[in-house]
Amino acid sequence: LDVYTNDIGCVVITNDAGELEGFNVMVGGGMGRTHNKESTFARAADHMGFVPKEDIMEVLKAILAAQRDHGNRDVRANARMKYLVHTLGIEKFTKLVESYVGKEIAPWRPMADWKYNDWMGWWEQGDGKLFYGQHVDNGRVKDEGSFRLKSAL
Repeated sequence: LDVYTNDIGCVVITNDAGELEGFNVMVGGGMGRTHNKESTFARAADHMGFVPKEDIMEVLKAILAAQRDHGNRDVRANARMKYLVHTLGIEKFTKLVESYVGKEIAPWRPMADWKYNDWMGWWEQGDGKLFYGQHVDNGRVKDEGSFRLKSAL
């Protein structure tokens, strides 16, 4: 999923009543790399742990401070957080973040399985009405023979 491709990813965790409890936080993702430079690579984020809603801003600031203070600033191609998390490992990186925050990060909370929806076709929108998801081609939209896409749009 896309959230695993970011430096920091936060997934909302709610209780049974749908109220926000906090966030599962992941760190160290990134898909970019430099061609012919083996020291760069794509990487999916690691699960760091659960952070209660009242602590999320401090934890996010601590993650950024850890990257600022310990990340590789000498080589621009390796300045991303994914390389710091990869080098330290998620356990050491988490301990580093905890040293900035002053509290331990709770274990990752179980989550419902991810479900992908492309939202194509008819769907309920929650108020008794329906909406329709339509794929729209991008790039060159044209009429070609009996296929009249441009005219239809």
